[in-house]
Amino acid sequence: MYGQLVVFQQNFLKQPEDLDTFCELISWLAREIREISGATLTPQPFETELPPPEWLDAVAAKLDEQHILAPQGVMLERVVRTAQERGLVLENSLAFHRAFPQLPIPGEAFGVMRGDGIRLLCCIERSIRDISQLKDLFPNPGGPVGADVAVLPAPGVPDTDDGGDGLLADDTRYAVRDGILCVWRRRDRWQADGESLDQLEAVARSLSVSG
Repeated sequence: MYGQLVVFQQNFLKQPEDLDTFCELISWLAREIREISGATLTPQPFETELPPPEWLDAVAAKLDEQHILAPQGVMLERVVRTAQERGLVLENSLAFHRAFPQLPIPGEAFGVMRGDGIRLLCCIERSIRDISQLKDLFPNPGGPVGADVAVLPAPGVPDTDDGGDGLLADDTRYAVRDGILCVWRRRDRWQADGESLDQLEAVARSLSVSG
């Protein structure tokens, strides 16, 4: 399901140009791996309905209990409640990444919610600092460990020239790939946050209308 590339440099790189060269090598490897992997995937139309998460039924049946998805450390019951409260359909996050492999999604989605002409995603970095010692003290520890993402159809809109980092609009970034608008914003809490998703949806729909 997952692979990880680790590149080691045996000696310390003391000169900036040496570090730049090392980073360029890693970036090249990442691009080549992405190209190889992407060749096996066929991007799907935005309206394609994806299957539900395999954990959905078990979590939805016991929403009063805690369900931790490892190794991401996210609370799945919060994802289900967020979707239910907004009338959204939960989709399998891995199926989403496979269906839309070219989108510049920051991190890995652990919650994908389909609504009326929009998908809302809760994403997280796979490698984050250890805050396990905080979990007993706070129900939802802070820290920029991930991002919320909104994706909408943008037929006929050319791809943005953004270098993969997106274009900046206030505290939000956005990009267009393959006729799909992708809008994202840093999430300051580890777990799914419905209010933050609501705010991002409003911004994303505004950007979509403004073109």
